[in-house]
Parts: sequence; C-alpha cells; structure tokens
Amino acid sequence: MDNNVTRPERAPKQNVMGEELGTKLDKYKDKEGKDLIDRWEERYTIEEFRVLMWAMIEKYNERLGKKDSPVSEVRKIADYATRWLEVEDKQ
Repeated sequence: MDNNVTRPERAPKQNVMGEELGTKLDKYKDKEGKDLIDRWEERYTIEEFRVLMWAMIEKYNERLGKKDSPVSEVRKIADYATRWLEVEDKQ
C-alpha cells in the first residue's frame, strides 16, 4: 500500500467573509470584543454550550443549498465547528 498518496488541495479555511475560520467578525463583537459564541461559553455549562453549537451546525446542515450556496453553508458549519473546537481544547 502506498502511504505517499497526494491529496487534492482543499478549499481555503475561510469563513464566508474571506477571513480565517474561527475569526470573530467585528460586526458581531460587543464593546469588550466578545461575540455571541464567547458569551455562550461564559454563560452556559459545557454541556449546554455543546447543544447550542450542535444546533447551529444542524441549522446550516438542514438548510444546505436552500438559502445560500452549499459552499457558503458548509463554511458556516466549519466556522462553528472551529469555534466549538477552540472551547473544547480549553476543557
């Protein structure tokens, strides 16, 4: 078996605004520089936070291609997953 398989290039790891995944958009930040996901992390237990993040990912999965382009929706899913992972890494 050949372990030196060349993998195809992947889409850039960017959100729909062209910023790196996990980047907080200024328009969503409060005066302390926190966005809704930051506030969820502070406000809820890790179990409650996981449910919120799962629900947001499920939302974009369910509407895939119905509102925005599939690429846009998948990038939103990836952005939520990236932010979720950042919180899990702190546990």
